[in-house]
Amino acid sequence: VQSADLNALSSNIAISIGNFGNTSNAALGDALVGVKRILTNAVGTTLHNYIENLPINIAADFAVPIDGVTSATVSIQRAIDALPVGGILDGQGRTYMVSSLLLKSNMTFQNFNLTTIAGSTDFVAPITIDGNVSPKINIRIKNVYVNGNRQNQTSITSPTENGGRHGFRLLGKCTNIVLTDVSATYCAGDGIEFFSSAVSNQYNCFTDITVIRGQFNWNRRHGGSMDSAYSIKFIDCNWDNNGRDLNTSDALSHGNRGDRSVGNLYGNGFDFETYNIYGRGKEVQFINCTALDNAKSGILFYETALATTPGFDEWRNLRILGGSYNSGIAGDGSSIQILSPAANRGVGVCFRQIIIDGVNCKGNITL
Repeated sequence: VQSADLNALSSNIAISIGNFGNTSNAALGDALVGVKRILTNAVGTTLHNYIENLPINIAADFAVPIDGVTSATVSIQRAIDALPVGGILDGQGRTYMVSSLLLKSNMTFQNFNLTTIAGSTDFVAPITIDGNVSPKINIRIKNVYVNGNRQNQTSITSPTENGGRHGFRLLGKCTNIVLTDVSATYCAGDGIEFFSSAVSNQYNCFTDITVIRGQFNWNRRHGGSMDSAYSIKFIDCNWDNNGRDLNTSDALSHGNRGDRSVGNLYGNGFDFETYNIYGRGKEVQFINCTALDNAKSGILFYETALATTPGFDEWRNLRILGGSYNSGIAGDGSSIQILSPAANRGVGVCFRQIIIDGVNCKGNITL
């Protein structure tokens, strides 16, 4: 064998090794390897195509820390951003430390245990769906469990959203969002918040929202809060022990202290209130839920505007079916409250078609 032939062979081998090891060119690397299952009539394909059809492994594909201690926020966000339309991101049931993850339209986020990183920064929420600039649509969240770590959250000072340190934080315009088997407990704000925010001058910011088997307990403010919504279902959800102090020694701005209004604990199991004439709820259902032993009331529907205001649109078809509710621990709450300013009495309808059926209530129902 001539030296020139050996040199050429060596060069070709080097080129082949480089081609097989290439991860930046989709036509090289694993695209050069053929694979086929040992099954009758199985079809061959490239290793590249085969791998692309596998579920994303966030630890291997995006180097997401899985030790439950190191912040995984940046790595998981990269995985979210890389998802194709209709893509599924699976956390494989592991625990991840995060600050805020921004979900996008047309995706599924499933099998995550998320713990909020300890800190003093407001508006940190592990699951954030921000429809302020552009509406967010078609999002599925399954088997996602948030520990808000309120015991290690400090300096909660912003009056907006009372700090905004929620478990699930949905903002602006959001449509066709389904959460199944989820929880948000011990958050330094609400378990789940739906806030019209920058688009609060529009009706029905949240439409076609369903939450099934949600646990929203022991949060600093409310179990859940909402405004400006149409076609909402909460099924088999628990909104218990919210708004309460975990101790009485820390500063009032500490996560261990229940949130206060005019110096008093005021957290409800669920708080649906308006901020202007656009914030009403229509077709809202609570089915077989509980709202027990919260600081204030079980469920509150609260109208703040005058019915004579131009553009005022009444609440319609509120249904509370089954479940258990009580009037909280503060002594001045109700199991279910539906309230509006006294000036609205006799000047028009604020609430229409209210159904409360098969409910176990301990305490007043205030209409």
